[in-house]
Amino acid sequence: MMEPFINDARSKMASLDVAFRDAWHGNLAEYHRAVTPDEFDKFIGDASIDFDNILEVNREVLKLLKQADDYE
Repeated sequence: MMEPFINDARSKMASLDVAFRDAWHGNLAEYHRAVTPDEFDKFIGDASIDFDNILEVNREVLKLLKQADDYE
């Protein structure tokens, strides 16, 4: 019953690893496919989240974590 979901996840993992990390998984070779333009934009292009933006959005959480670490 879960086989279509498992195959979809394998395909995404194998394809994104080859396209963006240049990581080859021999056991998943049959699942490789071309990365779609939407996937490219999500991870690399204009639609990707800027790391500085992630830091800014989570600034308060990072401060709390640092304070908690200082108390240990």
